[in-house]
Amino acid sequence: MQYFKIEDNLIKLENVLRAFTMRNPSIGYCQGFNYVVAKMLMLLGNEEDTFWLFTVLAENYLPFDFYITFSGVRTDVEVLKKIIKNTMPEID
Repeated sequence: MQYFKIEDNLIKLENVLRAFTMRNPSIGYCQGFNYVVAKMLMLLGNEEDTFWLFTVLAENYLPFDFYITFSGVRTDVEVLKKIIKNTMPEID
């Protein structure tokens, strides 16, 4: 992404992710957070708004076990597999 070739923007991304992991040590950092936070940062433009939007999303809308046991991820993957099998058998 061109946006993150600018060092200041990369530092903002790192700051938001570090702040989130400090606020939520039981969740910590999960691979993929950077993609979500990066898009939010590009849209909102500042660290504070991005941090709070991501925090609200992670703490209030996604189930806790989504991060810890990844049961939510596994469920989502299984649903996606069934959708692909039923709608795109050539890919399955």
